[in-house]
Amino acid sequence: GRFTLLNRANEEFMGASAQSLLGKRDADINPNTEQIELIERDDREVFETRREKFIAEEQVTNLKGEVRWLQTVKRPILSPDGEALYVLGVGTDITARKLAEERLRDNQALYLSLVENLPVSVYRKDVEGRFTFANQKFCRLLGKPLEEILGKTDFDFSSQELAKKYRQ
Repeated sequence: GRFTLLNRANEEFMGASAQSLLGKRDADINPNTEQIELIERDDREVFETRREKFIAEEQVTNLKGEVRWLQTVKRPILSPDGEALYVLGVGTDITARKLAEERLRDNQALYLSLVENLPVSVYRKDVEGRFTFANQKFCRLLGKPLEEILGKTDFDFSSQELAKKYRQ
């Protein structure tokens, strides 16, 4: 469980030189015990199964105390007789993507809150004229729950003449 090789990206990510990290364990440099337990469990699994493991996202705290997000592939390095000698971990920093996703969720929540609290009916349609969103005021106007509106067009709720007018 000790670092035997680190590259420049590791140095930048961890905020320390490879030389100062060699021989250390994750627990020596990361104060978060929950993160350490997950990292060590994954490493043990790779050693025991001798199979590669893909970790879509995991939080890691670096030496500066920054919480970062990684997408990681862990692969066993085997001896000629098939014994697991090392775990090679290749991590991609996905922190920027995770922060963007969080901002997007926050913005979506704000948008929905605003749209639901407006005193007017609000809806959205795709290029085919199918409803893709409606606020509760619009649902009440049609007398239908949202599930019965989504995917439908004005032709499902209005006269042909009115639906054609809306479509134009």
